[in-house]
Amino acid sequence: MKLRMFLSRQVLTCVILLIFYLQPGFSQGKVSSDSKQPGLFFGIGLEPSLSQVKNLGVQYSSDLTSTKKFALSGSLEFGYSFSRYFGISSGLSYSSYNTQLNVGLYQNHLASIDQDNENYDLRVSGSDINEIQQIGIIGIPICLNFRVPFKSDMGFFIQTGINIAVPLRNNYTTSGNFTYKGYFSQYNVVLEDLPGYGFSTELPTETDGKLQLKPLINCALASIGFDYIIQKRIQISVAALFTKSLESISEYIPNENYQLSTGQNQLNSLMEGSSNVILQSFGFNIGVRYYITDFSKNKYYSKRKHNMYLKEDSRGEKIYIEQ
Repeated sequence: MKLRMFLSRQVLTCVILLIFYLQPGFSQGKVSSDSKQPGLFFGIGLEPSLSQVKNLGVQYSSDLTSTKKFALSGSLEFGYSFSRYFGISSGLSYSSYNTQLNVGLYQNHLASIDQDNENYDLRVSGSDINEIQQIGIIGIPICLNFRVPFKSDMGFFIQTGINIAVPLRNNYTTSGNFTYKGYFSQYNVVLEDLPGYGFSTELPTETDGKLQLKPLINCALASIGFDYIIQKRIQISVAALFTKSLESISEYIPNENYQLSTGQNQLNSLMEGSSNVILQSFGFNIGVRYYITDFSKNKYYSKRKHNMYLKEDSRGEKIYIEQ
């Protein structure tokens, strides 16, 4: 935690220094320091990424592995640029997260009662357990934008903010091979290979269902990239994008006695046995923005040049009158 705070402070310090270092330099370049940036804009974005639903704090297995999966997200945005360097944006976004979880070996036991009302210890073991978790959220991102133009038609930008979202998709599919044995302590005997009594061996089992997620999910997001003006009002951009939920998204209550399976043909989600579940993705954003006002009318507009042109016009009118 201390390391993360230290790194965050270092990154923030670098960004602040970059702002104060670059601003005077660029004001002396091709674009005048008193030039204006087009204000209101609308845009769309496409976000291919590697996404992950991180199931942390598990107690049922020490060999849980997680595989990131490709996901495709999209966004609609609108915003306003206060100056050549700063602006804000918001809109509507849909983000997709896909993950495959694998457990090589699972073992557990629980107290049970058979059909003759006798107590016994049900011993459950599983192998080759796979679960695919698919989560989709729709949200409202609120972002701060910092942009540095280093050419007349190209710029570097950083965008950071928070996405306030609700889950729309929460599916999971679990499969594996399970063996059930019954130990009757009063007889000191173990029953197995008796499917009719609930004691199957290497039984292939698969189930699907809905994950229990919190109704509101908050995610931090940050992107860094380049943009290019292709027409007077149209700008395209490419950026690296990182998102991560700020807290656990699971609504399952942590249970030390979690059971993946309590009997034949019955499976619970692996998420139910996790105490902390985080959404995370890293990918790219490909975007197009349309500005209400032309770049040619604002970005290269200079008060100093405008006043010079007015003086030239005045001189021309004076000379014409005298003639």
